[in-house]
Formats: sequence, structure tokens, C-alpha cells
Amino acid sequence: MMTPRSVVMGNKVYKLHVKHGSNKECFAVSPELTIDQLQERIAESFQVLPDDQVLICNGKLMQFNGTMSLKQARIPNGSKILLQRCSESRLAKQPGAGEEGEGGVGVGGGSGDAQGVQPPAARGEHSGQENGEQDLQNIEAKGTEAENIVRQLGQEISRVKEQSSE
Repeated sequence: MMTPRSVVMGNKVYKLHVKHGSNKECFAVSPELTIDQLQERIAESFQVLPDDQVLICNGKLMQFNGTMSLKQARIPNGSKILLQRCSESRLAKQPGAGEEGEGGVGVGGGSGDAQGVQPPAARGEHSGQENGEQDLQNIEAKGTEAENIVRQLGQEISRVKEQSSE
């Protein structure tokens, strides 16, 4: 009598490669680990709270219910997971942002099959609102500086043309 494959593979361990910024870590986990539990382990290693995590697995945004296991979510062994930080406090300050529990920003915590989680770039969010004004001022200052440099170069070109024609 043969043993079913699921019994033979019951103690399999997945290796997940997680990257956040320049930090990388390899997690050895059970395929039965839930998304919420994975987020907790990632939080311990990278000091990013689960509610502030946006996970991208093998190039696709993870939009699963937090109670799903890695196996149920079809996250294969050897997956590469990119961790991005995105806090709800920044989203709450943006116009049109929903309240907590309406999609939120993490991967888990809801009761539906998938949540409407988008990476920061897809939402048009590159920095917090309070930093956005400062970023805009910096961009304007650099633009003004570039205009001044172009003006100076134009004046130098005019001088050179005048000197070469004499």
C-alpha cells in the first residue's frame, strides 16, 4: 500500500526570500503558515509593523486574506518577497482615503478573499503629505536653480559669439 503524497510531504519547509531596502533575509517556514503570521515574522526582522507592510511576491501584489495559508495563497517555495513600507496614517490624511477597515494597507486582517491594496506608486503616493509640500518646495528650488544656470550659459554663449565675431 502506498503512502499518499500529502503525508510524505507533510513536513516540507518553504524558504521565502524577503527584501526590504538593502536588507535581505531568508525565512524557513511551513506552507501552513498564515499570511498574518508571515507578516508578524517579517515585522520582527525588519521592524515594519504588519499594518504598514505592502508585500509584493514574485512581482505580484499580495492581496490575500490574512488567515489564508501560504499554500492556499499559492505562494510557492523559494518565492522572492519585496517589503514596502506604507503607513495608514499617511493614507488617512489624503483626500478620498477610506477609514480603517475599508481595504486598509496591509495584506491581512480582513474577512474577504482579497483587499484593494495598491503599492504606493499606484496610488500616486511617493511620500507623506507633510513631506510632499517640502518635496514640492525642493523641486521648485531646483527648477529655479536650473533656470538660472541656463540663463548664465546663454549669457556666456552670447559673449563667446561676440568675441569670436570681432
